[in-house]
Amino acid sequence: MFDSITPVLWDTFLAHTDALCTVSSSIFSSWHVNQMCEYLHSIILKSTNHTLPARNVGNDHTSKLPKDLEILIQHCRFISCVIHSIRILRKYPSTFSSSHDVK
Repeated sequence: MFDSITPVLWDTFLAHTDALCTVSSSIFSSWHVNQMCEYLHSIILKSTNHTLPARNVGNDHTSKLPKDLEILIQHCRFISCVIHSIRILRKYPSTFSSSHDVK
């Protein structure tokens, strides 16, 4: 996408980014590096959203399995995890804490 942006559009982006930077360089240099990064990040995003073209990307994923089969597979994975946990608890009973029983 960025290879299709014209030099004029990049210049517009640059000018808008510069216009949004209102903090003097002396104040900016006194900030902690995290604050500097957050400030620059927000400026770049604002300028990008204002200047550069955007594309809407949707989720076009369609499952190859029937919905009921997907649900069954999810349930089987959950049961498999529970069985695995039970096996571990049987193998290492000292790892079980009775505080988990209290509701």
